[in-house]
Amino acid sequence: MEDDSGRHVALPLCSVDGSGNYMEDIDEKEKSPTPSDLSSDDEDSVWSNTSLSVSESEIYIGDDNDEDFYDVEAAANLTVEEQNKVDEASRIQEEKFFTAVTDTAEKILSCHVQYNDINDMIADRRSFLVDGDSLLINAVERSGLESAAGGQMLHCVYLCERLLQIFTRVSGTFEIVFSKMWDRILKDNHSIRLAKSVLKHHFRYNTKFFVHEVKAIWSEDFSQILMQLRPSFLLCDILPEECSSYFSEDSYRWVKLMSSANILYSVGQGLPCVDFRDISLDVSTIWAYVIDSVPTISQWLPVFSRMFMKITKDEDTVETLVQIPQDLFSVRRLLYIGSAVMYLTSNKDTDAVMLVKILLLKCAVLDVMPLKFRAFPPPLEVPKEASHFIAEIHKFMHLIMENVLTSDCCFNTVPDIWQGNLFLKLLVTLKNSALEYKCGLGSVMGEIYVNLTNILSAIWGSTLEPFPITLKGLKWTQEIKFKQNENSKLNAEAAALAQFNQLLPISCSLTREFCGEAVLNNLVRLQNHAAEMQSFISRNLDFEERHHWHSRKKLTDDFSRIPDNKPTVGNSVDQRYARKRVQKHQAQFARYMNIYGTNLEGRLIQRDVIVREPKLSNNTASVVKSKKHQKKKPEKPKKADIIRKQNNEAKRRQHEDDDKITFKKSSTIIKKFRMKFEFDEALQELELLKKKLKTELFELEMLLLQAEILHKKLQFYFEEKGAGSSDVVELYKNIFLLLRDILIGSESKYELSAENKKQIAYYLTSLNMPDISSEWNLPHVQNNAKMTIIDLRMSWAEFQLKHLGPYLIRTNQGEIDDELGFAPDDWQRMLIDVVRKRQSAVVVAPTSSGKTYASYYCMKSVLKEGYEGIVVYVSPTKALVNQVAATVYARFKNVTMRDGQSVYGIFTRDYRENALTCQILVTVPECLEILLMSPRMCSWVKRLRYIIFDEIHCLSGIAGGLSWETGLLLTRCPFLALSATIEQPEILQRWLQESMNFKKTRDMQDGCKQDDSHYMVSLITHSERHNDLKKHIYVHEQNSLVHMHPYACLVNKIVDTYNGIPTHLSLSAEETLSLFVTLQGIEQTHTDVGYLRPERFFRRNSQKLFITRSSVKEYEKELRELLGKWAHEFNDSFASVVSHLGHGAQNLVHNLPVKEVTSQLPSLIETLEKNKMFPAIVFLFNRNLIHKFLHKLNGYYDEKSQEVLNSSSDDDGRISTATQPKTIRKGKEVYLRERRTYSLGLLKGNASSMRNVGVVDSDDLKYIEMRLIRKGLRKDHPFVQGLRNGIGIHHAGLNSVQRGTVEMMFRMKVLNVVFATSTLALGIHMPCKTVVVATDSPFLTPLNYHQMSGRAGRRGFDVEGHVVFWGVKESKIQNLLTGKLPIMWGNFPMTVSLVLRLLLLVSMCDESVPENNADRESIQKEAISRALTFLNCNLIYQHFAELKQQMKHFFAFSTQLLMLQKLLDDNGRPQHLSSGIVTHLHYHEPGNLVFAYLLRSGLLHNICVTEKDGSISKETQLNVVLLMAHLFTHKRLHPAMLKNRFCNSVVKLKDLPTEVVEVIERYNNEVKFLFDHYFRCVAEDCSRTMGEDTVLPISELCIEPESSCMEEVKAENELPHLLQELMVEYEPRVICSAFIALSGYSDNGLYSEKDTISNLRHQVFTDKKIVPLFEVNQSLNSYAWDFYNHGIQEAIIRDNLMRHGDDFNYLRDFMLVLLAVNTSLQDFDAIDENSAIIKTFGIIAETFREKFNKAYNIIQD
Repeated sequence: MEDDSGRHVALPLCSVDGSGNYMEDIDEKEKSPTPSDLSSDDEDSVWSNTSLSVSESEIYIGDDNDEDFYDVEAAANLTVEEQNKVDEASRIQEEKFFTAVTDTAEKILSCHVQYNDINDMIADRRSFLVDGDSLLINAVERSGLESAAGGQMLHCVYLCERLLQIFTRVSGTFEIVFSKMWDRILKDNHSIRLAKSVLKHHFRYNTKFFVHEVKAIWSEDFSQILMQLRPSFLLCDILPEECSSYFSEDSYRWVKLMSSANILYSVGQGLPCVDFRDISLDVSTIWAYVIDSVPTISQWLPVFSRMFMKITKDEDTVETLVQIPQDLFSVRRLLYIGSAVMYLTSNKDTDAVMLVKILLLKCAVLDVMPLKFRAFPPPLEVPKEASHFIAEIHKFMHLIMENVLTSDCCFNTVPDIWQGNLFLKLLVTLKNSALEYKCGLGSVMGEIYVNLTNILSAIWGSTLEPFPITLKGLKWTQEIKFKQNENSKLNAEAAALAQFNQLLPISCSLTREFCGEAVLNNLVRLQNHAAEMQSFISRNLDFEERHHWHSRKKLTDDFSRIPDNKPTVGNSVDQRYARKRVQKHQAQFARYMNIYGTNLEGRLIQRDVIVREPKLSNNTASVVKSKKHQKKKPEKPKKADIIRKQNNEAKRRQHEDDDKITFKKSSTIIKKFRMKFEFDEALQELELLKKKLKTELFELEMLLLQAEILHKKLQFYFEEKGAGSSDVVELYKNIFLLLRDILIGSESKYELSAENKKQIAYYLTSLNMPDISSEWNLPHVQNNAKMTIIDLRMSWAEFQLKHLGPYLIRTNQGEIDDELGFAPDDWQRMLIDVVRKRQSAVVVAPTSSGKTYASYYCMKSVLKEGYEGIVVYVSPTKALVNQVAATVYARFKNVTMRDGQSVYGIFTRDYRENALTCQILVTVPECLEILLMSPRMCSWVKRLRYIIFDEIHCLSGIAGGLSWETGLLLTRCPFLALSATIEQPEILQRWLQESMNFKKTRDMQDGCKQDDSHYMVSLITHSERHNDLKKHIYVHEQNSLVHMHPYACLVNKIVDTYNGIPTHLSLSAEETLSLFVTLQGIEQTHTDVGYLRPERFFRRNSQKLFITRSSVKEYEKELRELLGKWAHEFNDSFASVVSHLGHGAQNLVHNLPVKEVTSQLPSLIETLEKNKMFPAIVFLFNRNLIHKFLHKLNGYYDEKSQEVLNSSSDDDGRISTATQPKTIRKGKEVYLRERRTYSLGLLKGNASSMRNVGVVDSDDLKYIEMRLIRKGLRKDHPFVQGLRNGIGIHHAGLNSVQRGTVEMMFRMKVLNVVFATSTLALGIHMPCKTVVVATDSPFLTPLNYHQMSGRAGRRGFDVEGHVVFWGVKESKIQNLLTGKLPIMWGNFPMTVSLVLRLLLLVSMCDESVPENNADRESIQKEAISRALTFLNCNLIYQHFAELKQQMKHFFAFSTQLLMLQKLLDDNGRPQHLSSGIVTHLHYHEPGNLVFAYLLRSGLLHNICVTEKDGSISKETQLNVVLLMAHLFTHKRLHPAMLKNRFCNSVVKLKDLPTEVVEVIERYNNEVKFLFDHYFRCVAEDCSRTMGEDTVLPISELCIEPESSCMEEVKAENELPHLLQELMVEYEPRVICSAFIALSGYSDNGLYSEKDTISNLRHQVFTDKKIVPLFEVNQSLNSYAWDFYNHGIQEAIIRDNLMRHGDDFNYLRDFMLVLLAVNTSLQDFDAIDENSAIIKTFGIIAETFREKFNKAYNIIQD
């Protein structure tokens, strides 16, 4: 074979190993990974419960096979000679090994697999690995690779790219791994083996993805990939069972073995495993089965590896070579000619020549035939001779691809190597006819075909006549038959639907304005069949009237269904006690808010004084405005002011006289102490003197006196301890800072005398800082022998950088703002100006930087305007809602309000308090969405003045992201969007500005446009933390903290990703100096770093040699740019710098098992205490581990305690009683009830614990105790014991009282350590000095890390913050520090339920306004404008602009479906059923639509039947709960999890009854009927705007011939004879993807409720299941049904595999669904209250609530 230079390349002709397979040897001496080479994760996975933590003996050895496993290990030690003896013993041993590996993997799978959101694992854009072999196997069946025709390679490639596109659309980055071991498994599956080579070469040469090929997952080269890439997870197929049909029994054993090995060698090396087979897409998330790391596996991996090496040894092969030229046009032609030559060489008969001609003809057809014309049906029957030929050709093609192709080849045609359906079609076409001449092919195809035959003849050595081409005389055992495209049989109702190919007209302004005429004109209007269609969709009308489903009772909405926390009572005498309970409840709540708010803001908080501005008429307002611009005349001082001024002056003179006496007396005492070298006593006396002085008359003298004492003490220590002593350095720092304050103060505050200057110069000279003395023009001091020079062997600049980092001068913040009372930073001033101008802003600033202050300023300004305006504060969590509400209460509780009005209100999904009568509403985004979408709240919405969105980055969160987006788009008022962690905030700001521009346009149309400034959205960013943040690694072996330089985690890939050093890797001053010293030590010969010497740089960038923080940041920037330059130009030097900076902090950490982590905990706490790093928050992602840590430390400190301090009778934990004396009341003697008291001992705490004294109010602490007691906690409870020991825990599984207690006691400085999950980091005000990031977890992402580390470094308390990594491996630390934050992609904007809610808003908004109200029309217009803003301005359009046009089609067809489902009339007005169940349960689509369908069909009446006595049987209740669980629970259950043993629960949800399935199938058919039209419209629109479907989705490779045969048709106006024959039964595709159509798919049945990837063209957005089809009888967790059946919380956690805390959330959500359905049914059927349906759901809802409250100790008021 010749290369491009004319040389010949060896081509393998065949192998002689008996099977004709070419296989590469695996080096049996390859080194196996050792346990020390393998990283591991925490064995107690964050997704698994402790009860599911399986020890290695349980997982690996089991009950019966201990000996088997030891046999495995013994087998691994056999010699090569012994292993090669194929005898019965070795076969049995191999079988044992297979069983051991697969059983182990299945056991891990059953205990550790969970169906979870994996967005956090992708969002940081760290690369993950994709198992290319699993990717191929997943696509085999759909692309027909297992068929006798060999399948369609292009279809297979397309499916793989479509699956990977799910991840690339959210910026997922990955690398692909193929294993050579699969060649052994696929040795008999030549088509699949060829497809593997096709995929590998396609991804390697046609995409940007990096492709690895390893010997096997257990080989060393795979471990090297893990070490270098450090991926986030492995994407593979976990234990595939669907592929068993197209593998032999032996091959399938190997498939299972390889899948098991994927699990073992990924989770055993600390790499989570993600299954792509059951991926599902939610609104903004990707869900999949995930197996977290299991560290105990690692000890068995070396044993497994050695055994794998022995059983996978291959035989040597010998190849015969042939020479062919390599100067062909494409790889496809090379493969066809090469495989044909190899086939003809081994087969000399006539049949071989005929088949080879067809093969070359097929190659020519592929070169000229457009993709859309190649849709041929799949075969039904294929002769063995044809399948044998195809298999041989594929075998030879595979050999050529693996051994001949080089990177110089053109690989554009690789994905389209083979189309089996086309080849069989050619065989059938030419079986009974012949092509005698070239003209039958056309000129283009004929020329290519003849050229191919000529090349083949030259190589083969014999002439291959190109014509005739025929198969006449070919004798095969059977004929080729093709499948016929048969439409699925429709049931009667679907058939009735199918006769109407037209859609209903709808008269709706919102539909018309959003969709536009262009879209609506595409919908075929109903004309002749209007009556029939209308009659058809109203088929249940009689039934509904009979059962009163359309009662005229006023329906409730989501707001009214949420319980009001402010109960009301009547005025009757019988209700006086109820009124007292209400008053008591209000008093308790007010007290709690007062304590909580004071705890947050401090007792000395200055309450905001609000002066209401009177509401003026226009004339009065203009007069006032004109008066403001008039010049003010100087006012004559009043007599009272003059007297007050004289009195103050006299008082000041008296204080100065007193201070002179006090200073003289105290200074004498201080001098005596100093003369006696009693420096500490002198300093103490000086501190007392500062407190006694009442004026600033002697401030300078005090400072100089302090400097003199410190200098004397420094000299004494220096002579005694030397320059290296820490005491000397500390004193040196103190006197330097003191002198700096004096000198800087002399510029504005102090006036230094000559003697003062001389004294200061003397001190500076003694400190060896003459440069500073000279810079400040101080007198020169002669260095004499009596002067002690204290030399720390560093320059003035180095000293300040190394030791004064936290104390460096902060630049002047500007003028003090009179209204604010302080001098804001520049970015704060910009933010305040935005609020004053009533504009909007996106604010990105670090935690504790002061951005929240603008929120309270905004509230204050709205309160000052009057009583009408409303501010809404949106928090991401309920815990943060309570915190903000308490803060608002503390700040504004003294503001006067009108009767019935309150300052603040709370609205969550649990309760509401003053929600509609307040001026400051604190809520969560879901509740704000309820208010904005409610038609009855339009008048309230009109009063909104500002909305503040805190933690706006949650817009792209796991849940509720769409609610954030809805809140931003549906409001008309300005807003503030606050966050500390937003990636690319300019995208967010641009989107919000565009939405405001759209609002402006709509306001102009509606005639209510405001000033242009009202629509401005500013972007305000501030990146500098107030305090520096130092990183440390805890090393247990050294029992110490090792400092970690941030740049130590840099690698070239990170620098390339950021195009330089990441700017968010900020350095402290000391770290900046360390970087310069390292650069200087590794200085390049042609790169001078001398210009960056600190003395040289800061001489021109400082405040007279006193370094400022801003100048250090400039210095850091210069060094960062220099290092970035080295990374690109001097890679070796860059690597040396990074290595030197990381010296001492490398290879120190790895993932730790739970036992080891728990045992190290006391040492870690003592280390933190020794380094004075309390208070600290330890963040984990495992609630079980939090409780283990609490138990461990409680036991540790109990052992240390020598005596119990809380032994007094009033604090001994026992209940005490006190009987009051009898009392006379109204002439009667009565006895008071005994008072029962109970103390938890929180006031005193335990001895020898880490509890701090704190700032504690005993009354507040007693109140906290009583709240805990009411929740059932006692003194011996671990939670209470922890509080007494100064330890708290905080996670979502605790109740609000426990979490609030920890928050308040931590802020009281009583608790020194809190163990918490990441929920605490989301805005909760608990600043600390140190944050400990403990143990690894998939949830530990850069976003969560930034949120958690933001807690460290309390402004006003700590000069710097600390982050300690403990048990987190080095690669993870690198990712946390350098990983990117998630991009805010937005959320999929549309669902059918959302369309219904928007129509409900627009059509019923006027009902909230009286008919004669002038605002009625404006509210209607505003509602339409708000809805249109939401529909036209979704964030996702910023990334996928083409999606907007598709959403217009979706909206139009959704209205059609709603009308068909009788939820909408032809005027666009929702029906009563829709405004009840469907809208209330919109989060559960399609379950809500299916429930409404079942309700209208009458099926629920058949299920909900009463007994003879009118009761509802338990069986009926369970059947209804089963149905509701299928509709409204979606927690999937992996089949492997069913292999566990269960005690109380069924675990897997039972299948639905047949009659229910039949009705749901009818619903699905109706949905498919309509959305077939939807997809057709969208596909046609895509064809018009994007052209034909010929481009692969990821590689963007165009699969179209350069010389199309269709061009020839245009010229000659006739198809060549062959093409005419091929296209006799051609069926054009409109909806179906042209790539999918290769396998015979048509436009019918393109999608189902089970498909992750549909068969539609990929430009039609189907990544989310936008079609509301319901998948029947999924494998679901039956937690809801089980809990209703037994009511045992522990069983739900243990049997149903729930995380602690998740059980509460899941069960509570299902309970809310039952309550919502029950309420909705009562709304509809007001007449027949004894209806079986209402009675059944009433019983079920109440029973479930009772069991839930009992299980979770909830006291119902």
